[in-house]
Order: sequence, then C-alpha cells, then structure tokens
Amino acid sequence: MKRRRLLQLALAALACPAALRAQPAGRPARVGVLSSTSPEARSAFWDAFKDGMAKLGWVEGRNVTYVYRYTRGDASRFDALASELVAEKPDLVYAGIEAAAVAVKRATRDIPIVFGFVNDPVGSGLVASLARPGGNATGLASNSFELNNKRLELLREVRPQLRVVAWIGGRGLEGDRSRREIERAARLLGTKVDSTAVGNQSEMEKALSSLAGKKVDGLLFLAGGILGRNVIVDRVAALRLPAVYAISELVESGGLMSYGADLAGNYRYAATYVDRILKGAKPADLPVELPTTYELVVNLRAAKEQGIAIPQSVLLRATRVIE
Repeated sequence: MKRRRLLQLALAALACPAALRAQPAGRPARVGVLSSTSPEARSAFWDAFKDGMAKLGWVEGRNVTYVYRYTRGDASRFDALASELVAEKPDLVYAGIEAAAVAVKRATRDIPIVFGFVNDPVGSGLVASLARPGGNATGLASNSFELNNKRLELLREVRPQLRVVAWIGGRGLEGDRSRREIERAARLLGTKVDSTAVGNQSEMEKALSSLAGKKVDGLLFLAGGILGRNVIVDRVAALRLPAVYAISELVESGGLMSYGADLAGNYRYAATYVDRILKGAKPADLPVELPTTYELVVNLRAAKEQGIAIPQSVLLRATRVIE
C-alpha cells in the first residue's frame, strides 16, 4: 500500500514540473535582483516592489532573501552581473527594466524571470507573445510609442515653437526604438531631433554638458539610473530648458514634467508574478500585462524658478502638481 502511494506521488511530480519548482517548506525563497542603479541610490520603485512582496506574505529575512547585483549606471555590466546572479542559483530573478531582463534571459533559459517595465518584450525576445510568453520570462510591458508621442506633444504645448528637441536615452535596443519613435513623431510635427545615446556615467555627463552649446528648444530625457537624480535635474534646470522625463522621481527631485506609467505601481504589481511563480506557476503561462495607470506630474515650483510658463491645458490634465 505504501509502495503504491509513493509511486502515485512520484508520477504526480513528474506530471507537474511546477510542483518541483514550488518553494520547499522551511527554506526561504531566494530572489535575485538585477538593478541599473547602486545600493546607495534609494529608489521608490524597489521599495514598492518589496512592499508588494511583503503584502503577499514574503517578508525579507523570514521567508525570502534578496540577492542583489548593481550595474551602478554602467549598462555594459548587465551581462556579467546577470551571469553572476544565475551562478547564485536563485529561485527567480527580478529584472525591472528591459536591458536587465534581456541580460538575464541570455544567461539562463531555466530560472524564472519577472520584469517590471519593458517597452517591447516581444521585439526584445523576452517572450513569444504577450498572451503566451512561452519561455522563462514574464511581467509588465508598456506602450512606448504612445508614451513618446505624448511626451513630445507636452513639450510642444509648453514651447509651441519647438523646432529642435534634444533626446537623451539609453544605448541598446530599447533606446534605439525610443529614438526612432521620437524621430517619427517629430517629423509629423515638423520638428528635428538631436539624439544622444548614453550607456554610462561619463557619457551621461558629456550629453548633459553638451546641451549648453546646442540650439535646442526642449529636452526629452529618457535615460535613468546612471547619474544621481539631483545631478541630472540641476544641470537641466541651469539651462532653463523645458524638459519632459520618463519617471516621476526626477520631477520630485526638481525636474519640470514627467509622463509615463506609474512605475512604482508596476513594480508593486510585479510582486504578484513573483508570488505566483514561487508558489509553482510557470512564467510561460502568465500573460504579460500592460499598465492601466499613467501619470502626468508637473513641478510648478521648478517652472517658476526656471522662468518656464506651464499652460493651463497641461495643468488641468496633470495627475499631480508639485507646488
């Protein structure tokens, strides 16, 4: 009787690989985290992710431990750090942005990957389709083309005579797509784009410094996690140049405007994917979701200090106004 029961259990385990991946009782889950920032750079996004995990019952130090790797703003380090994380054999890797997720995907086809905000998970090879990811990665995506169009339109509302717009974005597939989207939208408005791709702190510093010698009417800043937030917004503010950022953290630090998905909400919601996978679900079976909440954040205090007038039409649409 016992032998038959053991055989039944063994066959059930073979028929359900997810059961083998579910967390063993008594052992804390190990979640790898690949970040583009540094441990010193306090991020509301990572706080939101860990808060989401805690609300689902995953308490750091009790039943989950986090294994961190930081690129410290150097995009060229993603691949090496992803390999380091995979060598640690975590139960899952959380990679917030596309560059991080793609690097982990290159390093493993077995360890589950959850991403928090990826512009094009299909085009980047992370998933086969949004509805059926089909591999070891899943998470949250964004509609980047629509977002970039909106950001350009916002700049034009603030600066109607927008002849040349500067674009500073990340190097790589995601940055290339963003630049092409902006250039396509700008052509329809009769606007030129002066684009600079950056991948590390030195390149970012040069890109910001070069703005002073360029005849541009506005800035789309779509690169983050390389320099400190205050350094970025202070240098842009000194130019008295209207700028739209991709993340609200930069506006909270003194930037002018941001438009994009609620990234903190995305990261918090991504914890539900981690929770389900740690409990036995397969990434291949969890559809990629698009954000449902977008934020327009305007810093009126920064606008006054820089002598930039924000139209009432923009303020009325703002999700949040910092005064």
